Amino acid sequence: MPLCDARTQQKVIPVLREVVTRRRQTIPSIERRQQLVDQRLAAGYKLAAAGVVFGPGLALFTGGILNDLTNQRACTMSEHIAVLPNKQPALRVMPMPSDANQYGDIFGGWIMSQVDIAGAIAAKHRARGRVATVAVDSFVFNQPVSVGDVVSFFAEVVATGRTSIKVNVEVFAERNPDQPITVKVTEATLSYVAINQQGDKRELPPAAD
Repeated sequence: MPLCDARTQQKVIPVLREVVTRRRQTIPSIERRQQLVDQRLAAGYKLAAAGVVFGPGLALFTGGILNDLTNQRACTMSEHIAVLPNKQPALRVMPMPSDANQYGDIFGGWIMSQVDIAGAIAAKHRARGRVATVAVDSFVFNQPVSVGDVVSFFAEVVATGRTSIKVNVEVFAERNPDQPITVKVTEATLSYVAINQQGDKRELPPAAD
């Protein structure tokens, strides 16, 4: 039994094919392209049957499916709702569409690179000079980051050795301007080592009072 009638399929299929075609250049595998087409078409049939209205390049979601998805996302997000720390962030940035993957979420690699920059800023201040990243001790993604989120990176030195510095970085996203919400999206611990201009290890200076 079809998920929706032939008339609805005729309206839905061209829109879905257009969306998939626009994304093909970002998908290397031909098999993966066909798989994505099939997934989009199947999802389109289900959404149309549930009351989805499709427009040019836009889907306005109605009916039970949207409510279920919204409730599930709200429940998951509520576990990570937070308040920004009362201190200056090491870094604050807004990701752009070019930073997103084919599913619309920001690349994990982009977040990791920003975390490394934020951690290096804190480590550089403690080392009073050049540092190099030597290890990522832990890295946890709690929530996806979206285009338009204001992402703040708070870095704190949590331990030091003779030449090494361990930094904890917490990442928060401010989203939904109409109904603002702050979510803790990532937490990581990284290790840096103080180096001289030749790239050799050097001892840390005494900590500032």
